[in-house]
Amino acid sequence: IGKTGTKVGYGKSGNGAVGDVLDVGIKRTGQNRYDADGSSRSVFFGGATTGILGYDFDNGQTENDAFGFFFNIPNLGLGDLEVAAAPGDSGSPTFINGQIAGLTSFRETVVAVNEENIIETSDVDFQLNSSFGEFTYDTRVSVYADWIDQEIGVVPEPTSILGSLLIGLGLIKSSLIRFNKKV
Repeated sequence: IGKTGTKVGYGKSGNGAVGDVLDVGIKRTGQNRYDADGSSRSVFFGGATTGILGYDFDNGQTENDAFGFFFNIPNLGLGDLEVAAAPGDSGSPTFINGQIAGLTSFRETVVAVNEENIIETSDVDFQLNSSFGEFTYDTRVSVYADWIDQEIGVVPEPTSILGSLLIGLGLIKSSLIRFNKKV
């Protein structure tokens, strides 16, 4: 929480003022800062968890700073580097210091009614469409680190993978040469 990550995804894209208007399938990257874990959501939804990391899509305006607006966790964003998830980004990674910190999980817009019965939201257009003022949550990978290590094992360094790949290709080539000689 409080760290800036680099998000990578192939989902829809667009402009935070109008939401997700571009097609999926093109790799896009950008950055955002994790503002809070999911426990802040319990105010609205109950049963929230620390197993998710939340960030909002900021445009530099306090009225569209979702975590600032609803939870007094102000952060006006990263300017042109700021991104949010959109449809098609589910499961996409967020990297911090070269490691996967989170996987895109879900997004939401919150609309509340204040004491004077006035509807309030940080969302620029009151729609769940990846526009400025929306919340996005990643599954927090560190919560599952022990399970990942147990079930999958520790992923080897890229140089080890490359070495194994080259050895494997050498064996395949060797087999093909022997096969061709028999024919």
